[in-house]
Amino acid sequence: MTSPIYLCHSVVRYKKTKSTDRAGQVTISILPEKSGFWNSQSKKKYLIPYAFSDGASCIYLLINDICPELERFIQTGNNEDICDFNVLSKMRWSMLLSKLEQQGFAVTYHSQKISYNYKTVTITYPKAHNAESGMSIYLIPWFLLPKRSYPVFVYVYAIWHYHNQKGKKSLKKSAAAAAKLFGIRKFNKSTLSRNIKAMENFIAASKISRPLSVDNWKGQCGDAEIWRAVEILSSFKSIEEVKEKYGDIANPLPSPVGITVQQALSRIPDGLSKIIKDNESCRGKSSDARKRAKRPRKRNMQCVQRPYSFVDSAAIKRIRAEFIEKCRCIVLDAAASYHQIIL
Repeated sequence: MTSPIYLCHSVVRYKKTKSTDRAGQVTISILPEKSGFWNSQSKKKYLIPYAFSDGASCIYLLINDICPELERFIQTGNNEDICDFNVLSKMRWSMLLSKLEQQGFAVTYHSQKISYNYKTVTITYPKAHNAESGMSIYLIPWFLLPKRSYPVFVYVYAIWHYHNQKGKKSLKKSAAAAAKLFGIRKFNKSTLSRNIKAMENFIAASKISRPLSVDNWKGQCGDAEIWRAVEILSSFKSIEEVKEKYGDIANPLPSPVGITVQQALSRIPDGLSKIIKDNESCRGKSSDARKRAKRPRKRNMQCVQRPYSFVDSAAIKRIRAEFIEKCRCIVLDAAASYHQIIL
């Protein structure tokens, strides 16, 4: 497997790290030597989440300003009978295509199915390719995880809910909470267990040193975030050229401080975990405490566990909408600040 490289307009750094999923990983941040958008003052005002993956020549650009129809679906879970969504509106898509073609870049379209709110829809996004340099950029919506069945907020909620439980933690309970909140039929404790490990690897590989932000995203909005993709493809002929140009001023990343998954997600409000009613609230009349003879039981009788009792639909909609916004900020913060995509 080739070593992935992650890019962001920040102080130049170079560091090799090792993890279960990303052995031999290389992390690079770049600040081009020119004024304008890329200078340090602009950098503080505009944060753009870039991540290199799938080898050294492929970039993911997370799009926050997605098309209105897709935004409504993500916020409400209502697809209005639309089964296929484009990440960009028709006008923005046309503008991007024209700009890329003027630069001589090829554009292809890629699709991925996701399940959400008991619906399966297809998300289509563009890939821009510079044949001369071999570099490519995928423009994906912020919630999309390549080759994953569900939006990122489904996984993040289940992981956070598990770590946020008081007392004895239950994978089954957290998986059920996430499945109910986001309308996922096949989200179970084994899926959650694998993703908890993936999140732990992500935290370690990214060297995250603080809780991820849940505040309003202050990155660049509108078409500017897209034009950065064109600028990157135009400015650099190859990743090797970037490393050669900036390698002499590279500095190692800060030493890891041992932050946990729970600490990284600690800014999420505790109240958003209240999906399943506790035992006290689910109790009806007091049970009959009179002593009775034990009932005979069949040997092969299977124990049936009582299903969880969830909060009402209005509360679920409110919690879901608020958590999605918190997760959006977390994902974009992680990509812009640590140059990686969660999970």
